[in-house]
Amino acid sequence: MVGLLSPVEEEAGTPEDRAALFGSALAAVLDAPELVAGSLGTPGAWIGRGPEVLAANECGACSEGGMPVPVRLARVRRHSVMPGFFAARGLSFVAGRGFGTGGPGEEKAREAVVNRAYARAHFLEPPAVGRWVALGGYNGERHVVVGVVGGGGGRGLGASGSPYAAYFSALEHPPAEIEVVASVPPHAAADEDDSVDIAREVLGGLSGGRLSVTALRPAREEVERVYGTAAWLGGGARGAGALGALAAVFGLVGAMRAHVRSRLRDMGIRAAIGAAPRTLLRLVAGEALRIGAVGVGAGLWGATLVVGVLAPPGVDNFDAPVFGAVGALFLGAAVVAAAPGAGLAATAEPRSIMDA
Repeated sequence: MVGLLSPVEEEAGTPEDRAALFGSALAAVLDAPELVAGSLGTPGAWIGRGPEVLAANECGACSEGGMPVPVRLARVRRHSVMPGFFAARGLSFVAGRGFGTGGPGEEKAREAVVNRAYARAHFLEPPAVGRWVALGGYNGERHVVVGVVGGGGGRGLGASGSPYAAYFSALEHPPAEIEVVASVPPHAAADEDDSVDIAREVLGGLSGGRLSVTALRPAREEVERVYGTAAWLGGGARGAGALGALAAVFGLVGAMRAHVRSRLRDMGIRAAIGAAPRTLLRLVAGEALRIGAVGVGAGLWGATLVVGVLAPPGVDNFDAPVFGAVGALFLGAAVVAAAPGAGLAATAEPRSIMDA
């Protein structure tokens, strides 16, 4: 379930008041037996979407063109989230920790968490934890980076905007409205409408009516609204890729048959001087394997080059498990595609081949 929480007009008050309200709202969501995995953050934070701002960060020994660049600028997605947001959303830390429970009234260093893509691209002298990042550019308020979280920064088909994200404590920076995301256990409701009703009943009594709950709806609707077009395009691209791969396999079958037919006399001579059918099968399969290895190597090199050129900094252009699986699949397909031609070479009668 997704919904917006905002203080009623007379309760909007100071940042301290809003932080207290949001803290009590999170506690109520977590205490409700009908809701699980509750989290609060600025709208879109739970799916990696949100407003973009200019941020400056301490980079250390960075340089460009041989000149030192101790501070770097980047556009980042800005999220204000409540403590426990990362655990509720299944985001794990690759370095550091999450936010504490302190509010804006406490005298301490302001804290920030960045995603891995931002840390890799703009904190070139690790570690990022302990360095500072400031919203609004050089003159913005500085925050100490206390953690680096995985996830985010992906550039799938249809993705837009900055792949970099910076998270700030909603207790230190309480927004005017905050988005609640919670799940209802499957056994608690029969369908989505019942789930929304359960969530509305639980959220309706938060903080004694000092918070307004609006736009409560199934999370699926929000995901489809944001990513629906990209998912459709991605499905179309996958389908086109599958058809292209199938056409390539059939093309390889025809090419190998034509190649074997052009060498039937050679195969007949080999058979006449004692080459066994199994030997001829291995010969054709070996040639297919070599052709496939060259094609797969060139294709994977091209894919690495395209990703390296088009993807933003911080996105890996090589994934060993995926590349290994794709390479094995197409090498196997090359050998299978050569089977009809190999069978033709192994079963032909030597004399008739040489007479022809």
